[in-house]
Amino acid sequence: MKKFILSVFVGILVFSTANANVVSGTKEKIQIIGDSLLNNVLDGMKTNDYAKYSRDFDATMKDALPEKAFIATNKQLIEFFGEYKGCEYLGFLNQKKTTMFLWKGFFNKSQDDVLIKLVVSETGGKYLISGLWFQ
Repeated sequence: MKKFILSVFVGILVFSTANANVVSGTKEKIQIIGDSLLNNVLDGMKTNDYAKYSRDFDATMKDALPEKAFIATNKQLIEFFGEYKGCEYLGFLNQKKTTMFLWKGFFNKSQDDVLIKLVVSETGGKYLISGLWFQ
């Protein structure tokens, strides 16, 4: 049951794609963008820093996951999965004006691989996160 709750809570996905576009460029450039965004989220989680964690969230995502919810969720994620150890980039999918990045994540308390999904769109020259999962 706890695993389901974590997956649903962190699996917030909200779309405001009216002016959004997929992340474009070479496969290497797209991976660099995804890795950069994910590293910022993970650094924010590690240091319990909501400003850093949510820096690249779109407005709807920030509304859906305010600081108070972040603190509780971050604590649950650390208790359940443990310390983040690293990840392996799996690739990306372009769907409905967004790009979904996928990684296989490794945490010290989980013997299972953890699927990390990050949904990103390019809006007004900025890359913004509109969805985040740890499953």
